[in-house]
Amino acid sequence: MKSLLKPDKIKASCGTTAGYIRHRKQGEPYCDPCKQANSIYMKAYRKKRGDELKAKKRAYQQANKIQENNRAKEWRKANPERARQAVREWVQKFPERKKEADRNWAKANIETVRSNSRRSHHRRRARKVKNGFQIYTEQQVLDLYGACCHICNQAIDLSAPRSCKQNGWEKGLQIDHVIPIARGGSDSLDNVRPSHGLCNIKKGAK
Repeated sequence: MKSLLKPDKIKASCGTTAGYIRHRKQGEPYCDPCKQANSIYMKAYRKKRGDELKAKKRAYQQANKIQENNRAKEWRKANPERARQAVREWVQKFPERKKEADRNWAKANIETVRSNSRRSHHRRRARKVKNGFQIYTEQQVLDLYGACCHICNQAIDLSAPRSCKQNGWEKGLQIDHVIPIARGGSDSLDNVRPSHGLCNIKKGAK
C-alpha cells in the first residue's frame, strides 16, 4: 500500500515509532515507513509481554461477558465466512483442544447428545428405505403437539428417564412415528407425535 503522504511531507522522524505517534497526534495519515516501524515495535512488544496482555484480555472478557459475547455475535453475523474460516483454522491448529471441548460439552449436555443421536438414527432409517425425512428437534414436537401421549392421552413425565434400562422410563417421553418407518412413514414433523415410552413400545410397528 502506497503512502498517503507526499514525499515532501515525510519528515526526519518518519520510520520510527515516534514518527508514528506524531502522525496520530497531528491527525495525519500514516506514511509507509512509520507503519512498518510501528508493526515491528508492536510485534516485539507482544512477544515480550504476551502473557501479561493475554491475562489482561481474559480479565476484561470475564468482567464484561455480556458485552463481549454480543460483540462477538455481531462480528460473526457481519463476517460469516471469516468466522467459519477462523474456526477451521483453530480446529486444525488445536485438534486436541477441540476434542477436549467437545467432550466437556457432551458431558454437560447429555440429554441433548442423546436426543441428537435418536434423531440421527431415525433419519438414517428413513433415508435407507427412501421414505423421506425432515430436520426437526424433540422440542419442536412438544411445542407443536404438547406434552400428552397421543396414544393414551395422559400427561408425559418430561423429567422421567428416556432409556429403557432406567427405572420410571415407562412414563418418559419418546417420539412415535404415527405411520411407522417400517410401513412407509416418513421421519417428519407431520408424522411424529409425543408418547410414553411404554405406549410407544406396545404400539410397535402398528
